[in-house]
Amino acid sequence: MPDHLEETVRTLERMHADHHATATRLDRWIDRLTAAVGQPAAVLALTGLCVAWVGVNMVLAVGTGRAPDPPPYAALQTVMAVAALYVTLMILASQRRAARLTFQREQLTLELVILSERKVAKIIALLEELRRDHPELADRIDEQARAMAEPSDTEIMLEAARAAADDAAQGGGGAAAVAAGGGE
Repeated sequence: MPDHLEETVRTLERMHADHHATATRLDRWIDRLTAAVGQPAAVLALTGLCVAWVGVNMVLAVGTGRAPDPPPYAALQTVMAVAALYVTLMILASQRRAARLTFQREQLTLELVILSERKVAKIIALLEELRRDHPELADRIDEQARAMAEPSDTEIMLEAARAAADDAAQGGGGAAAVAAGGGE
């Protein structure tokens, strides 16, 4: 594998390892528990538990005339509501931790895209300079190449992204004017 690819893989591995290393014991326990609850076997187990609960109560009601949790099974509903609350909280905690890793990935991607765009602009500028300086190539003005040789102004791009987000929230379409340099 080429060196630059190995370095990229190592960087991503380090990012994931750092994310895992910053997890507390409780974070890892919640992640494992959430993963276990998310398995199809957990659905089957929960269904079996509910069927068994109802079945035991029905057998006891018929056999002894008294069921510990008669229909509408208030105790079962309470247990299920508490379990649902805990599962919801576990999922939220796991998602919050996963969102931090996602943010790091997005940040890395954004930084690489901005850096790549600047490198491409530099390459275009160098090619245009080479074309102008080379005696065997016709010297002409290429407005598109000139425009592409300039790195994007990230402040203008940020303003356009904000305007697009605002327009999307309001159902409008004026962000294109900002991106095109039309201003506010």
